[in-house]
Amino acid sequence: MKEVRNEAGALAQNIWAPEWFFDVTTQEHVLIWSSSFQDASWKESRLWSCRTKDWKTFTPAKVFFAPPYSVIDGTVFKDKET
Repeated sequence: MKEVRNEAGALAQNIWAPEWFFDVTTQEHVLIWSSSFQDASWKESRLWSCRTKDWKTFTPAKVFFAPPYSVIDGTVFKDKET
């Protein structure tokens, strides 16, 4: 995952704890990870996501989870049919 950029075009300063899952509804792989676009350390880290169908092209990074504190790891699981 190189040159990850947010919606404003800023380059990620780091990428930590990547995970992925398959979205059966959209038939896409969803990647989630922690990044800070402000600082190379963990400060102001949020969970980000992007999608791919072919592992070659990816959607731009979007905020997945942004609480009022830094987040450096996250896991997603399916609960029933939601």
